Amino acid sequence: MPTKNTSLGVFWGNSSFSFVEIENNLPQKAFVAPFDLGNKSYLNLTNESAEGIKLTAIIQQALQNQRILENTISLALPARDIIFRSFVIPYLQPSEIKNVVLFEAAKFVPFRMEDLAFTFHPVTYVEKGKKSIRIILVAIRKDILEGYCGILEHSGLRVEYVEPSSVSLVRALTHKKIIQKGKNTAIIEIHQYEGRIVIVDQNIPQFVREFQLYPTSAEASSVASDVLSARLFNEIKISFEYYGRQ
Repeated sequence: MPTKNTSLGVFWGNSSFSFVEIENNLPQKAFVAPFDLGNKSYLNLTNESAEGIKLTAIIQQALQNQRILENTISLALPARDIIFRSFVIPYLQPSEIKNVVLFEAAKFVPFRMEDLAFTFHPVTYVEKGKKSIRIILVAIRKDILEGYCGILEHSGLRVEYVEPSSVSLVRALTHKKIIQKGKNTAIIEIHQYEGRIVIVDQNIPQFVREFQLYPTSAEASSVASDVLSARLFNEIKISFEYYGRQ
């Protein structure tokens, strides 16, 4: 009999965990485990905190109910904790890029680089006969990442791979051919009180911006649909203008 190749994907959302079990590259089972942390910050989230203990129990119960035996996971994290930056450096040899990125990134990131877990993707392009490199930098504070991974590992899971949910979304839409290769695409996500825009170029998220649709949650039920549409249009316009300047 052929050997089963099983894996487990987890998306840590704002109010739920989304799980998908993959067998031989095909989804076999998908389920959601909701949670409510109120307005608690993720900055001090640990497996020993009251919130961490609550989340651990929710994860373990969900896996038990679904009879999930796989414990190695690929983790997609919410965009709220991810730092996306895009900037240009002169063309360099591959061996020289990292040091320049570390120097330049300090100008665009409001944290010390040693406090971040980060990676970057270089994209070479030519403009007016001059070759340059656009750097796509993705980072997260180490303490926040350790909080996420610590709770999952305390639940009996082993985190093998971590990426921003925006990257996971782009990959899924590209696989389904909703995003066409070689074309710039804007993805607009609307949640209960906020929105997010992701601009994709060369199948890479080049720009991510979050925005509030309502100043307060109380206003959410009183805003007319045409006012909401105008706000959304304005936020998209601001995002395009900022991306264009960048």
